Amino acid sequence: MAAYATIIAYTSLLDITDDIKKFIIEHQTYISNDFVEYMLPAVIYVLSKSGGGVILQPVGLCMAIGNGILDFRDHYLPEEYWKYIAYHRTWAHGYELRAYVGEDHCIHYIEIPKNPDGTLRWDEAIYI
Repeated sequence: MAAYATIIAYTSLLDITDDIKKFIIEHQTYISNDFVEYMLPAVIYVLSKSGGGVILQPVGLCMAIGNGILDFRDHYLPEEYWKYIAYHRTWAHGYELRAYVGEDHCIHYIEIPKNPDGTLRWDEAIYI
């Protein structure tokens, strides 16, 4: 009887893990975005209350500097000079970043905005 109960519990557990895998595959573009929007502030709050400010202050400063670099690049720097800026938009900004080696043997980047469903908006891609 115990073996039968174990088999039922094991198959139920497999069904649950399959459902979790399926959910993650279908919603994988939302998971990172949801983490940044909802979980990251909660983690920061908990760490700041438990003495994690020593770690979080430099991280926050780096993120603020990076966003300042992107604002400067987008508003004041001509596009032909964007290749000299090493900071790019990534998943944290709602973009996908791709890199490739061009014919000039230099690394080029493509910043591609994402739709909420995870598809890429290639018509709005920024080639750097």
